[in-house]
Amino acid sequence: MRVPLIICFALAASARPIRAQEPVRVLDLGTPVSDTGRGAVPDSLLARTILRFNDSATTRLEGILDLAPKSSMSGTLALYGNIARIKGTVHGSVIVLNGDLRIASTGRVEGDIIVLGGKLTVAAGGVVTGDTTSYGPSVPVKRAPDGTVSRQAPSKVLTDYTSASASFAMGPVATTVRAGAGTYNRTEGLPIQAGPSFSWNANEQYLLKLDLVGILRTSSSPNGDRPDVGWTGRFAIRRGGKQPITFGVDGASQVAPMVDRAYSNLESGLAAFLIRRDYRDWYQTSGWGVFANWSPIKPLTAALGYHASRERSVQATDVFSLFRGSESWRPNPLVDDGEFQAVTFGVNFDSRDRADHPTSGWWVQSEFKHVTSDNLTPASISTDIRDPMPTTGYAADEINIDARYYLRLNPKHSIHLRGMAGGWIGGDPLVVQHRRALDGLDPMGGYTFRFLTCDRSRRPDPAETALCDRQMLLQGEFRRTLDLNLSTRVGGSNIGLQRADLVFFGDLGTAWLAGDGAGQVPSNKIQSLSEWRSDIGIGIDAGSFGLYLGKAIADAEPIRLGVRLVKRF
Repeated sequence: MRVPLIICFALAASARPIRAQEPVRVLDLGTPVSDTGRGAVPDSLLARTILRFNDSATTRLEGILDLAPKSSMSGTLALYGNIARIKGTVHGSVIVLNGDLRIASTGRVEGDIIVLGGKLTVAAGGVVTGDTTSYGPSVPVKRAPDGTVSRQAPSKVLTDYTSASASFAMGPVATTVRAGAGTYNRTEGLPIQAGPSFSWNANEQYLLKLDLVGILRTSSSPNGDRPDVGWTGRFAIRRGGKQPITFGVDGASQVAPMVDRAYSNLESGLAAFLIRRDYRDWYQTSGWGVFANWSPIKPLTAALGYHASRERSVQATDVFSLFRGSESWRPNPLVDDGEFQAVTFGVNFDSRDRADHPTSGWWVQSEFKHVTSDNLTPASISTDIRDPMPTTGYAADEINIDARYYLRLNPKHSIHLRGMAGGWIGGDPLVVQHRRALDGLDPMGGYTFRFLTCDRSRRPDPAETALCDRQMLLQGEFRRTLDLNLSTRVGGSNIGLQRADLVFFGDLGTAWLAGDGAGQVPSNKIQSLSEWRSDIGIGIDAGSFGLYLGKAIADAEPIRLGVRLVKRF
């Protein structure tokens, strides 16, 4: 085991330097607001809107504005963080920041309308005589006690302190050098990642990009089953326009997580580093591939790829953890070693208002994968789990679908829904590295880690390997945004919690073996609903962190507390 001081050095080196001319930094621990991403509000528009909002001639309103039919108001009206319903007449303009404006069939606005960070709805019959401007993504502003608003300083989250980058241009070529930390795990320790990225705008339509990353592992393999260094690379050519298309090649030699994985990269890495709990399994993969992406219409993207890889097992090593250092790490399971060829086809649909903090729209990811091998060394698994595996002529098909829907009811309330299904659909049995489990903690907070693994003998293997063929999951959330506006000055930074979501959630899921044997579900069916597991719970989601209490409904499980550093979905 290498000395863990390299971890501290890497994290310290990754923090961005503080320059004297920089404004006070803000570390906002709450739900982020940002003017970046799809549909971003231009800086100049936001600045002009703030000036109009704060103008002494503007009438700034608190709470919900509900202007009744045949009623009227004069002058410029401004509202922050709430709903304005116009059923009467406004002799002037209306400004709404981080809220919604609804004009009824009897409503009339004799001026301009600006809605930033919300939804504008004009019913049939409603009249607007001026210009209308509407952007859905929330804007980084906060309200003062006197009702005026000001722009928030850019907020930082934890991941901003684990990476660093520098950019410069030379003619048409832009170069960015990045360095940061990968996911801490019981196989590599802390993988330090660094490398350049080159972008060349050949003309207004074509963009060429090359990304290279070197990986230095801080823990050596005890038996030499993997090198201490790895790499990833990607070269892509993108043609823009109304139907953008991208072609490229990529390659890698890296330690990768298996398909079944709990928590995000940051959460998984911190759990391993802090409390000696690695909630993922790992294997070594090296190879190359080609890919193409095409977007025939704005929210839809089709992807096609071919990848050839060499995959093999790796052992857990005695890497450092801050607590529970005397405990043994959970063994890393053996995978089905071999040389694989995979053809993938996927269709993605994304109509969300923004990717980092969506409040409305659909996000659907789907992928079909055909995997073959003529050089396979299967791991030993009971025939109760899967039929004997071939060493040549292997071929299996699998599919993954993840559909999410975000519905904004009003500026304070929203509903999030998710349906997910994945696993084997035909051919030979799945290899170990593609098998599934139903995970407690994430996504089902009322249960323990991998409480359903499809191991008939109740987990005799301490590695708790995921062994299921198929997995299905339904999730739902009702969210209520709370304006907390808490902050304190610490040194040169303001640390605060501006907003958080109160979350009520419920989950329903299962995982099973497909086949005709005892305890298996026929291949053309899904598992009976009586076998599914479910939980309910409540939580506080502050964006950068969340606390959740979950309780299993049918099983005699205690109430469980979960900590999250990203949204559940």
